Amino acid sequence: ITIGNALRRVLLSDLEGTSIVSVRIAGVNHEFSTISGIREDVLEILLNLKEITFKSDSNETLIGRLRVQGPAIVTAEDFDLPSEV
Repeated sequence: ITIGNALRRVLLSDLEGTSIVSVRIAGVNHEFSTISGIREDVLEILLNLKEITFKSDSNETLIGRLRVQGPAIVTAEDFDLPSEV
């Protein structure tokens, strides 16, 4: 068990990639909130965002935005991302 745990830590520390690390939703105070007019609660939205994979050529922290108004089906293509992503 100890060798497996050490190996897992080494492998995870060497993985490179780009992912969503922070989310801010207007009018939402915490992840257990609900948003009127949206089927999913905030926690389910956050879990769905966690599944998105990005490819980036930058090692810097980048900011992307998603603005949706009215009824819509939102996909990863709807994100407004910097050119490096």
